[in-house]
Amino acid sequence: MAVPVMRLYMHAPEIVFAARVNMTSVTYPVQDITYDGVTTGAYTDCTPDMFFTLGSAAGLDDYGRGRLRAMPTSSILKVGRASQGTNDGELDVVDDAYITVYDDFRVFAKIPYIASDGTMYKDADMPVLDRTEQPPPVANTGPGFAKTIDPVTGTIVAFFPGSDSIAIADGATIVSWAWDIKDGTYEFDTTATDADIFASFPPGFRWVALTVTDSNGKTHSARCPVFARDPDDDACVQSWQPVKYSRSQAGVRFDFRIVEDLPRSTYPDGALVMCWKEGNFEPQSRLQMIFTGWHQSDKVTARSTETALLRDTTLECVDVMGRLDALPSFSQSIEVPLEGETVTWYHMPAATVDKYIHYLLQWHSTALDLADYFPSGTGSDYPFVIFQSNEGQNLYQQVNWRARSIVPDHVFTCNRLGQLQVIVDPMLQDVADRTTTIQGSFLEQHWSDLEFTYTRPPRVSRLLGSALVTQSAWILVDDVKTLEDPVFSVAPGSAPSQGTREVTQGEQLAQSQAALNAVTGHRYARLNARHGPIRLSPASGDDQNIEPADMTWVYLYFSDDTAPQRGLSFDSSLPTGALRALPLEVDITWRFSETGATQDTTITLELETVGRPALADTREAALPVGEEPTAPVVYVPDYGLVPDQTLVAAITPTYLLRTSDFHTPAGSGGPTWEQALRFDEII
Repeated sequence: MAVPVMRLYMHAPEIVFAARVNMTSVTYPVQDITYDGVTTGAYTDCTPDMFFTLGSAAGLDDYGRGRLRAMPTSSILKVGRASQGTNDGELDVVDDAYITVYDDFRVFAKIPYIASDGTMYKDADMPVLDRTEQPPPVANTGPGFAKTIDPVTGTIVAFFPGSDSIAIADGATIVSWAWDIKDGTYEFDTTATDADIFASFPPGFRWVALTVTDSNGKTHSARCPVFARDPDDDACVQSWQPVKYSRSQAGVRFDFRIVEDLPRSTYPDGALVMCWKEGNFEPQSRLQMIFTGWHQSDKVTARSTETALLRDTTLECVDVMGRLDALPSFSQSIEVPLEGETVTWYHMPAATVDKYIHYLLQWHSTALDLADYFPSGTGSDYPFVIFQSNEGQNLYQQVNWRARSIVPDHVFTCNRLGQLQVIVDPMLQDVADRTTTIQGSFLEQHWSDLEFTYTRPPRVSRLLGSALVTQSAWILVDDVKTLEDPVFSVAPGSAPSQGTREVTQGEQLAQSQAALNAVTGHRYARLNARHGPIRLSPASGDDQNIEPADMTWVYLYFSDDTAPQRGLSFDSSLPTGALRALPLEVDITWRFSETGATQDTTITLELETVGRPALADTREAALPVGEEPTAPVVYVPDYGLVPDQTLVAAITPTYLLRTSDFHTPAGSGGPTWEQALRFDEII
């Protein structure tokens, strides 16, 4: 496929404020920088979340880089909490160092702080107040927009759907919208207080901002980038080549090769990047947008020949999800407070999974200030009384893990426009509940290459599922907070299949035993799917705007006439005569030669699978007389055991007990418990 006309804009941010550090001594971590000697702008020109650098000379960043966590005062710059260093999120505060604040916004982590008295603060100094009881809403501006100006009007026109903004607090609604379109003009009778607006813009770049207020009086502000290209005064990168583009459920990664110098002094590391294709697209559309994200790293190669030194620099870029994938997470334990209990950042009244995921994103990153976000919508259907997020994961993994805790699993995704979503995985839903949306079809004439692997023997012999039942309030037993009993399921049943390994799936939240049985059965079928991922190359090279992040279907047809030697045609009883598949990834690579450029596209698909409901695993293990468990039995993989064994622990009033033959019926000599710990012997 021939490469369409593509434009690339890399943002060279404007300096809005410059001053000098006025601190002869510094205690780390630092969150306030005293300054004087203002040379550019005024502190009132700054806004929270702006990007700044600290350097030994004006504009340099050799003393570190960070974000403004709040509005500065006339003498203090309030910055994200930082230890001493020179990496992103670190600062080496030297007296008289140069402070440079840019009209630029990046996805940064918000660093929490625990004081000596145990009080937790978010983003350095933010107390809990009522922030977990009445969380702020989410302002959704719509994705970033870039386009070449109309030759007649000299402007571009874009649509911004602020009505997509969402209230997070229970019973709250969005009651007001306030837009700031900078040098733009409102069009088609829309105004700054309308939910949805049209606006026109002259050539240049700006951040369009929206502040929404909910019925609790809570506010949230977000912004999106808008660039209008003027062909007569082109601010785009002129000499570049696309290299690789990958779109998956976890967002977009885009690499391009530069053939001209893009100095770091003009285009700082981590600069905003926007890529789009030329065409006649409507203002409501973002179909022209190929990528909106940030520079992440440089891949540099150099080769010496007899006649010259050949240099090659490829800039690797990621979207908002890619930035979350590179940010730290923080161990969390959130629970529902008891009546009269002092609420801290560890408490969330009327806790639900949707509110908890919003909590992770809103209070630990700036992602929601730079990207649209759409929660699962499960709301009060999935309440909990205590949830944890573990260390050892990045922020994306932490959020996705919590999304997958819903039964059936949900997935934290990011589409090609940079919009974050939490969407149910249809492959784990009951068949009747699965989406019927078809986003594309590939008949035989639509693809040029197709490959997959067929495997008959199962890989997984047994799947053990466990979950807590949804619970909105603590159960009090002698004033001790207690959870509902967990539920367990096993697939394909009590007798394992011929697979080589046993898999456990836990830390989930189910509405019932039947719900867990259903999802465990579908998961087992998926793990043992006979058809592996299908890699398909469209004949036209066009990706048809297939969107893995939407978690909807693609039809795939492969008739008996063109089936391989052993059959296996993809032809079902569906009216279309095709099978459904979930798109997993879209990969595009470009090849350049003396005669031009070509584009190769590969789409990876997962054929739909359906499983039988798993069996409820209700067998009770024999415990010492009088020693009934007072906390859930927890399945824990023990990698020191043989493959067919699983270590199970049980807590009783006196003992921590363990067994490695929990699934052996009592009539067959099991399970056999041993004492791991006696509580009254602990000093």
